[in-house]
Amino acid sequence: MGQSRQGGLSAASSYVRRILFTVGPSVQLTGGIGVHHILDNVGMNEIVRCFNCIAPGGVINCIGFLGGQPEQAIDVCGLALRTGAMLR
Repeated sequence: MGQSRQGGLSAASSYVRRILFTVGPSVQLTGGIGVHHILDNVGMNEIVRCFNCIAPGGVINCIGFLGGQPEQAIDVCGLALRTGAMLR
């Protein structure tokens, strides 16, 4: 992959992360629905944000735990029930 393409992908990834992990813009961009799929490589420290951005019936895939140990206890079952989303 060429240098310019790598830089473009990095910039796009950074942009998408900033926009979608902010609840207001992610919901606005989807017409109030929320996103249908989230790939989370941070883990439990960002999971509340994921559930706040997900559409009803959406899927959150935890593919990594770069965030380390959770800073506090998180009620993942309650978040999943509230949103109707699935955490994998």
